[in-house]
Amino acid sequence: MEEPVIGIDLGTTHSEVAYLNDGQPAVISVAGSALVPSVVSLGPDGELLVGQAALNNELNDPVNTVRWIKRKMGTEAVVTIGGKAYTPAMISSLILRYLKQAAEVHLGKPVSKAVVTVPAFFGERAREDTREAARLAGLEVLRLVNEPTAAALAYAMGNRDQGKWLVYDLGGGTFDVSVVDCSQAVMEVRASHGDVNLGGHDFDRDLAHRAAESFKKQHGIDLHAEPRAWARLVRAAEQAKIRLSSEAETVIREEYLAKSADGADLHLTFPVRRTELEAQVAPAIERTISSVRQALAQADCLPSAITRVLLVGGVTRMPLVAQLLRSELQLEPQAWINPDTVVAQGAAIEAATLCGAKLGAVMVDITPHTLGVGALTFGDVVEVVPLIRRNTPLPSQASEVFFKRHEDQDAIEISIYQGESRNPAHCMKVGEFHLDHLGTSASCEVHCRFDLDRSGILTVHVTDLGSGKALTRVIERPSGTRRANLADLASVRVAESEQVERDESVDEWAANRPDEPDQEEADDQVVEAEVVTDDAVVAQAESVLARTDLDAADREELSAVLAQVRAGADGARQRLADLVYFLQ
Repeated sequence: MEEPVIGIDLGTTHSEVAYLNDGQPAVISVAGSALVPSVVSLGPDGELLVGQAALNNELNDPVNTVRWIKRKMGTEAVVTIGGKAYTPAMISSLILRYLKQAAEVHLGKPVSKAVVTVPAFFGERAREDTREAARLAGLEVLRLVNEPTAAALAYAMGNRDQGKWLVYDLGGGTFDVSVVDCSQAVMEVRASHGDVNLGGHDFDRDLAHRAAESFKKQHGIDLHAEPRAWARLVRAAEQAKIRLSSEAETVIREEYLAKSADGADLHLTFPVRRTELEAQVAPAIERTISSVRQALAQADCLPSAITRVLLVGGVTRMPLVAQLLRSELQLEPQAWINPDTVVAQGAAIEAATLCGAKLGAVMVDITPHTLGVGALTFGDVVEVVPLIRRNTPLPSQASEVFFKRHEDQDAIEISIYQGESRNPAHCMKVGEFHLDHLGTSASCEVHCRFDLDRSGILTVHVTDLGSGKALTRVIERPSGTRRANLADLASVRVAESEQVERDESVDEWAANRPDEPDQEEADDQVVEAEVVTDDAVVAQAESVLARTDLDAADREELSAVLAQVRAGADGARQRLADLVYFLQ
């Protein structure tokens, strides 16, 4: 009996699982729906619920419900459910295990292998967390595929035309755009751009905030401070947003949402028009159009060269999205495959292809981020030396020879960075290794090689050519800090209640991690945006703004992003660096 390989779209708001059925990708219905809420919640009996049951339970116990965990992948965040500590990978593993079990029931066979999709702009740590989540769920990941690439695979099946496609993927929590060269034989991604912190969830919360402010003015009660009321309101705002994709106006109604000081029941009624919602979300959609421009520039592709604009993700049903894309590219966006499930379908196609099926074009994906090594330059200044640049086709290999400071240097430190700047402070440190006890040698040369596989997972090989000592490491999160965080949180909870027991999955996770030297907590953290006004990126932006030949629209966009950087907005620094890169 041949074991099936499934395709999984592990989404921020919903996840899907698919397989190849009679030569065509089919999405499996789970609990009556193809869309499985990416939610984990603690049920009344102490059992962990996943999917629709967890979403339903959120209204009863929002404090012990976890949603949108995908945005925390690759970070050191720890969440608690029922007093037990979970990492983002562990929460995601519960969702993946639920999908795996549903596939086994549907197919009547055991499933242990999968292709899993990730946002194109996911970094190294987030990709490694995804693989870790799959391992905890009992799945071997044959390949991680970028979400817009997976969608393009589904659209390319049976394709008979050659052309350049732009895949615009706006989901519940992330945004990606890819420029794809497609022919009957090869489907090659030319460039990708995106934002892992932009999606429909942000629109829901903003709309809920508006409704909550209206309620507070009317009744003097802040719904943000009431977890159950706030959970209900965000859910109602999401449904209103969906209705406004086809209706001109709607009303958010939630009865018995709160009680007045004298105990009277209070209800919320908040009318909203599509034009109001579009005005609210327009700046975010404009940010996605900026990413479209940057992806085109990186692909060295004029807008007029695009032959198809393909919509992916449920949020693309908003009329404003198609309107702005139509204006920007002079093409009618297309979505003849369900935008909610097309990524899972593409993952199923890639899974079948890896098992030997001949289904159409061969996929060639790219890496969305530059990867390099920190090295001392003249004047003892550390700079990032790029080895693999963004938009390099996968798989890829690159190497460089570095030099020790002197012949008697007995140890070297190798720091790996992800980002587009030479300044390490503007990049993310994704790994740090040490090579010790090298001894004295006539050779000061150190050889460093990067191997980036088709899933975007980086393996680093370092060899001291004098002593012959070498190390090989797959880039993954150093485990020391995370284990310490979990232990600290568990001990606090035990002190609060003698009834709390350590979750077995925490022990299983820690026991199966490779042994690595503990590092300072600061080295493990994701670099966050800082409030700065005098760094190199800002100086470059100011230099570009001083140009007299700058287009008015570009000047306005650059000024707006520069203001966001100075205000310390999340992700603004990277957007500014990308925009400066494009305009220069």
